[in-house]
Order: sequence, then structure tokens, then C-alpha cells
Amino acid sequence: MPQEWYYTKDGERQGPITSKQLKHLANVGELQPTDLVWTEGKDEWKPASIVKGLFPTKTDSPTPPPVPGSTNTAKMDTAPALWNPTAIRLWSLLFTWGFGGFLMAQNWKSLGEHEKAKKSMIWFYSIFGFIFLGLITPDDDFTLKIFRFVGLGVLAAWSIFSAQPQINYIKERFGNDYQRRSWGKPIGIVSASLCFLLVFALLPMLLGTPAEVLTVRYGKLDAYPGISLGNAIDEFLSDPEWSVIESEDGNHFVSITGGMTYQEKPVKALLQFLVVDDRFEFTTLEFNGIDQNEIMRISLMEKMMSDFIDSAGSNAGGVVPQETASQVTTLSDSEIMDFIDNTKEYKGKVIRMILTMPSGFLRSGGSIAFYAFVGTNKLDVMINVAPSSVDSLAEFNSLDDLPNADLFSKLEVTFLCEEGSLNYGNRAIRIERP
Repeated sequence: MPQEWYYTKDGERQGPITSKQLKHLANVGELQPTDLVWTEGKDEWKPASIVKGLFPTKTDSPTPPPVPGSTNTAKMDTAPALWNPTAIRLWSLLFTWGFGGFLMAQNWKSLGEHEKAKKSMIWFYSIFGFIFLGLITPDDDFTLKIFRFVGLGVLAAWSIFSAQPQINYIKERFGNDYQRRSWGKPIGIVSASLCFLLVFALLPMLLGTPAEVLTVRYGKLDAYPGISLGNAIDEFLSDPEWSVIESEDGNHFVSITGGMTYQEKPVKALLQFLVVDDRFEFTTLEFNGIDQNEIMRISLMEKMMSDFIDSAGSNAGGVVPQETASQVTTLSDSEIMDFIDNTKEYKGKVIRMILTMPSGFLRSGGSIAFYAFVGTNKLDVMINVAPSSVDSLAEFNSLDDLPNADLFSKLEVTFLCEEGSLNYGNRAIRIERP
């Protein structure tokens, strides 16, 4: 049985190999005199330099010139330790062709094919250019699809023109009779690098969230004191992205983009809030880059809050506290006119009134008409105090709050007069039969 040897390279044990293979590694420089070797019968590892006849002795003999027509004067009879090129190609599907290009370059060096190693390193360097291209690529769906297609094309080209030739070369020359190099080091380095990049990307989000974003994200609307606006937005939009924009006049806007469904079609929504100190205002709504009016902004906000309440349950916070609802001011038909004329005096009070349900609107006395307006997932009761004026009296969060009422049915409407006005924003507590 031939004598088997073990040796160390970069701190890792290699082998076993035959004496002939050990001699070859020493001849091509893969094994250095300072590297440690061991074979059966030795008590401990020894420097390779002490093995007699392992390294060529210096002589004054002239070196013959290269053989005419020879393209490689360092062809070896036995295979060095190599990474399996087929496995390299498979790992590159996960870690890109840059990973594969680097490892195949190391294989070519071990095989003495230094020109091929240089060409393989070009693929390794190209990955950095591709990453830079990705950083400057516009963030839209069409461009990103093209970018991904180009990436797959480059990976396929590397697989055909760089990886496959090495696979064929090693298979034809050595078959499967060569020592495999360990995957621990390259996989460990790449995995550690990816973890570092991930932490680096997330660190600004964890440590540097702008104050304006926090103001909007954790802010609450007066009508929904128990709901953080950010929670409702994040649940309503798909893949929401938050950022801060500073206008030319120095104002700061919080911009949120994400996907949603509008008129049964997917759209990309943009919501912008003007932030001043600890207060904010919903100023801009766009669907696919088209600006929407104030009514759409109000409707969307109501829709987001309503959906969040439905998903979170009764504890979401969009209801009037029970202790407030217990202090109810019931208005007769004659007192409704006083309420209209002196609404400020009713600020913060819970109002109850009996209305009649005629065809198309609710009515109470004379020319005072309470219109039922059906909006997005809500019912608004509108009061007409003059021929040219229609103001919001109360908003009901769900159409389910309206009991089944026939023509001229009596309905009892209870709402909170929050701002002491007839403008939009009075919150309904309930609507029921008296």
C-alpha cells in the first residue's frame, strides 16, 4: 500500500495523498517548505522541508528552453485540491456569478492556468458594476423587470462561457479523481458579508427614524383617539414606504407610498402629510401619479380607519367613551333651530334628536332637512340650514348602524358635537328606532 501523507494549507488539514502527489505539490509551489506534513509512523507534524527529496535542490545546471509549440509548461500528472466546479455553478445561483467567478479563478490557479484565472476574475469584478447599476436604477416596476432580466442573462452567459469550460476541463483530465476543497471558508465569508450588508441597510431604520415620521406614525386623529395613524396606514397599504421630503420653502412632508385597490383595480398610492411641530395635515393623495381632491382624501382616511377598526375589533379606539355618551342632550323639533343657530354652545356635548325617514332623506320640522349621504363604508347625516348650505351633522361608521327603516319611520340619532360646529367631523354614537 503506498505511503499516505497529510499536509496543512491555510490552517486546514488536507489529504490523504500519495508521496508522488506530495512531491508534485512541492514542485508547483502549492506546498511550501514551511507547511506542516505528517505520515503514519511520525510522532508529530513536521515542516515539509525536512522530508528528504521532497523539494528540488538548487544546481547550476542550465534550464532548457520551452518545448516548441507548448502552451503550458506546468502541466501536472495529478490533480491539486479543487472546489467542485459543478457545485460552484449551483452555489452561484444563490450567491451570483461573482462568487463563482472568484472560486473558479482559484481553481485555474491551482491547475497552473493563470491566463484563464485572470479571465475568470473579470466575472468576479463585474458583479460590483452590476450592483452599482442596481443602485442607480429607477425604482419602477418596468425598469426593475428589465434589470432582473439582464441579471439572469449575465448569470446564464457566465454559466455557459466560463463555468462549463472548467467543468469540462477537470472532467476530461481528472474525472472525479481529485481532492475536494472545503466549502466552509467561502460560504462562511459570503454569509457573513450578507449579514453585514443587511445590518448596515437596517441600521438607519432602527437608529435614525426622522422625527416627522414618528409624528405621523404615532399621531392620532381626533375622531379616532385610540388608533395610531401609522398602524392603520401600514395595514391598509401593501408594502408601505415612509420618507421625509423638504420643500423649497422649508416645509417638511411625510410621504408614504404603497399599493391598494381602487375601483377594483390595483393602484400605487401616494399620501403626503405636512408636519409642523407635533401636528400634521393630510395634504396630498395621488393614485398612479394622478392627484385626488379633498373628498377623496377624506374618504380614504375614513376607509383606512374603518377597515382597521373592523380588523382590530371593538378595542381599536374609534368610539366615543361611555362616560361621555351618558351625558346626552335630547333636542325637540323646536330646539333644533337653537342648536343650528348656537352650535358652539353645544361643543363637546352628545346630542340626540328624533328624525323622520322620508323618501331619500331624514327630516325634522319645517324646512330643516337631514339628508342621508352614502359614502365609502359610512353614512353621513347632512343638515340643510339654508337653500345654499349643506353641512355635515353626523357621521356613522357603518351602514349597518342604520336600522331597517320604512318611509316616514321615526329614527333616533345620537352623535357627538366635537368641534361645536356643523362642519364635517361630528361622530355618531348610534342610530336606532326610538
